[in-house]
Amino acid sequence: AWSRLNDRGLHGVCEADLQSTFTQMLFGFYCGKPGFVSDPVIDTATNTVIHAHCVSATRLDGPRRPAAPYLVRSHMEDNKGVSMQVNMRIGQTVTVAKLADADTLLVSTGRIIAAPDLPRGCRTKVTTQVRDAARMLENYGGGLHRVLFYGDYLRAAHQMGRLFGLKVIEET
Repeated sequence: AWSRLNDRGLHGVCEADLQSTFTQMLFGFYCGKPGFVSDPVIDTATNTVIHAHCVSATRLDGPRRPAAPYLVRSHMEDNKGVSMQVNMRIGQTVTVAKLADADTLLVSTGRIIAAPDLPRGCRTKVTTQVRDAARMLENYGGGLHRVLFYGDYLRAAHQMGRLFGLKVIEET
């Protein structure tokens, strides 16, 4: 259901995560694209972050754009129910954001370099190359989830920060 809502330009965010919902709404309205709410795993040795979750839109370029290839599978953690495994585009530049609180926006950028299909974590996974994973880990705050959007919206994040009176922290 969350995938279909996001594909239609609406907002479906799992785990009752209001911060990620607000982030999805803010960026989604700005860029016209749904976000992928993820649980990031930071690897400082390779300057990469794996973003994984079992809920993803398929129309990551926007509701009127073609859907990414996907598989309908069981939920990874308990092998029950249903979950989407969306194959995101390798080489795609992404912006990752999170409204950490009422006055702080966390943001970073990266590039998708892989879509691992491993028997751990969640169904949809991408590995992003980031500028400085160690700095990201040092600056990490605001809870677990991050919201990943296709495109580079770093400059836009700073503009939104000025417009809404938000402190913008670049995590990398």
